[in-house]
Amino acid sequence: MGERKNPFKEIGYSNYLTPHFMPIQLKERAENHEMHRQRVISMILLDLYLMATKKIIPVGSMVSVHQAVSQSFSGSEKDKSQAAHCVPRQIIIGTQSPQELLYISFPERGFALDALFGETDILPANFNKADSRAERNGLAEGFRNACLTVITDAHIQGKMDSHSAQIAVRAAYSGYEVRAHEAFQISIDRLKNKLKIKQTPSDERKWKEQLAITETYYDVLLKSTGPNEVLDFNRVEGLIRVYNMI
Repeated sequence: MGERKNPFKEIGYSNYLTPHFMPIQLKERAENHEMHRQRVISMILLDLYLMATKKIIPVGSMVSVHQAVSQSFSGSEKDKSQAAHCVPRQIIIGTQSPQELLYISFPERGFALDALFGETDILPANFNKADSRAERNGLAEGFRNACLTVITDAHIQGKMDSHSAQIAVRAAYSGYEVRAHEAFQISIDRLKNKLKIKQTPSDERKWKEQLAITETYYDVLLKSTGPNEVLDFNRVEGLIRVYNMI
């Protein structure tokens, strides 16, 4: 976990003790984790659009990715679990995270965004390994590009209305989706190539499980519903009203 902070401890909670239930079967766990990733990415894109429209994000800002800085859950050595982040890396705008930019003028929403970047699922270690491989193979860059796209769109023609926000987020998410499919496919191909070479039994089990996880991610993304719930008209209108309070 390193220097990662828990956003819940930042506001005085000793720990975030709410149970975090996940299915037992590997396939169902992978399905849930991928659906959570789609939801969190969609929510972050919506926040970034509204932040850029309100000029909380300065025009011309550089957008890069960085290792996670927030983490709401931790794994357990006892059951060999790890905290797998839902979002592929932390976005940095200029030299600050978007949540840091929000803390200046809107600390309550800054906390909410920090919690999104810190959202994790408690899963076996092979999920983190599968996620990291996909991030290296283009998932993180796809997320960065989607964030840059929605910010640029907002700076050029952003309006604080639900229709404009929905169009911008869906367009940015579609670009992410293409890159995510490519990243998962590259990861699948590389794992299959590894398995063609004779391996130790432990490595073979490990890579077969990571392959099954990544193939499930790919299949769930084909039926992507991530933006739908997030871009519900009433939800978007409500968040616009929140940002209009600044």
